[in-house]
Amino acid sequence: TIEDNVVTGGAGDQLTQQLRHQGHDVPLMDFGIPDEFLGHASRGQLLETLGLTAQDISRSVIERHAQRVAQVDQLSAPTGRG
Repeated sequence: TIEDNVVTGGAGDQLTQQLRHQGHDVPLMDFGIPDEFLGHASRGQLLETLGLTAQDISRSVIERHAQRVAQVDQLSAPTGRG
């Protein structure tokens, strides 16, 4: 999920909690502003500093997907034992 606010207690937290409560173990990523003091800057500068630009988020999602695909490939690869 992408929060336009603090991640903790946001929509992503609620979604994750509901999915797990219903027995679903779904890999989710939460993006948002950390619950800490941030120095003064423009919105664009803060998003860039926090890695929350569209490019940063896209890159993170693509990298996570590639990692998951690699994990699945390793699990399904023949072991050579037989």
